[in-house]
Amino acid sequence: MKAGIRKSILFVLDILAVFSLLYLVGHIFSRENPLFVNMYASPYIFTQLLLSLFHSFKGGLIFLTLHTVASFLTQIKPNTEFLLWNTLLTLTACEFSYLWRRKNQEKEKEIASLKMMVDKLRSDLHFLKISHDQLEIDFLINPRNIRSILTDIRKDLPKEGNEKRIAKLLINILNKYFQITDVCLLSYKEGKYEIIEGEGKGINFNDPLLKRAVREVESAFLTPKDVKEDIKSGKNISCLAVFVYKYENCLYVLTVKEMPFENMNEEVLREINILFNYLLEDIVYSKKLRDLINNNDKPCSFEFLKELFKARELKRKLGIDSFILIFDIAEGNIYRQSLAKNLRLTDLICIREEEGKVFILCPLTSLHGAESVARRLEDNLETLKLIGIKGLEDDKILENFQLKTGKDKAKL
Repeated sequence: MKAGIRKSILFVLDILAVFSLLYLVGHIFSRENPLFVNMYASPYIFTQLLLSLFHSFKGGLIFLTLHTVASFLTQIKPNTEFLLWNTLLTLTACEFSYLWRRKNQEKEKEIASLKMMVDKLRSDLHFLKISHDQLEIDFLINPRNIRSILTDIRKDLPKEGNEKRIAKLLINILNKYFQITDVCLLSYKEGKYEIIEGEGKGINFNDPLLKRAVREVESAFLTPKDVKEDIKSGKNISCLAVFVYKYENCLYVLTVKEMPFENMNEEVLREINILFNYLLEDIVYSKKLRDLINNNDKPCSFEFLKELFKARELKRKLGIDSFILIFDIAEGNIYRQSLAKNLRLTDLICIREEEGKVFILCPLTSLHGAESVARRLEDNLETLKLIGIKGLEDDKILENFQLKTGKDKAKL
């Protein structure tokens, strides 16, 4: 505050010095009227204009006051017209200076804001580049997507739907693709847990996450923030994620105790949940279809039907799209080998020659992917004509594949 007062005093002294210098010059050139009173063009007016433009009201009005007061102390008194003219010029220059400064301040703020935005964008671009490089490295080191994992699963999937072997396959897949080693598959029935596969010694069956998942029959997981807070509060973390699958009166529960920090995100956990449901449905539909398959005259293959109903459940429970391509056999014969060459490893074929139709199941595939497969088949096989592409939410399309026991349709 003292510095501000000192600065103001120095400013007034500067104006007094300028005024005194002009008075001395006026006294030399016009001794009778050294203040050039009642003259509409004088050094004092030009000085007032300059001070008003450079210092706005603060400079212009101080100098105008000094000149006006001094004018009344001279022999020649200022008239009203001169005073008004002098005041009008000074105020006009002050107003112009004020508006100009305010405009400059607004522009400076805008430029400062733009600079901050540019700096932020530069910083975001830097982090985006780092993230992109990291993702590229991760993809090159460990390329992973649901379809590639599904292809790997198909190679080792037991045909008989053996519960123990499927559990081992699931744990191997989680270890290979997600670097998850501490995992356990349990069954929960009538309030009792039974270990199917994995190390269950470190599991706390009273863990809040496990109890919540079993109670709500819904998969649950902790976020990195939750883990951090639990560690700070000294809680013993038994499970980072719990995945639940219900079959009749039995729950299959997959507990994950440890996993890499970078995999603790919704996208990766959703992938794990899809694979968990996919493999557990193999157990369920192997049991359901095995008894029914022999009671039907000309069904599609066991593998086709099993994958079809598994894909339908994934659509119902998790919203994962799968599609069926329906073709007419226009003329001649169609060979399975010719079809297989134009399909992906995960696609399945059902040929019904007596109906003149071919059904292609594209599991875990978007509509765009299914359309791409359909175009490739039509382009490469002249005997096929596309009738339609159907999603598995359409119950009418599933009527083509319903198995019958006696007079009743199987409840699949």
